[in-house]
Amino acid sequence: LWPETPFAALIEAPAFSCLMGCRKPDQRLYRRVCELLAVPPGRCLYVGDGDAHELSGAREAGMHPVLLAVPEESVDGAYR
Repeated sequence: LWPETPFAALIEAPAFSCLMGCRKPDQRLYRRVCELLAVPPGRCLYVGDGDAHELSGAREAGMHPVLLAVPEESVDGAYR
């Protein structure tokens, strides 16, 4: 299904937890994406909706986390 989405052409290193054998915020996931991109974590922005502690996991991996908040959606129990 992924190859048919409009996002597939925009994402250089898609990482699906079902294929990688680990889930956010497992550090192996973040490290593997950095390896696939050949970019150190400190040069990466991690953009996410804040679900599953993904932003704190990205920060712990050395990435720069960015919260993508949709108006009137709950993020970690708080509406933005």
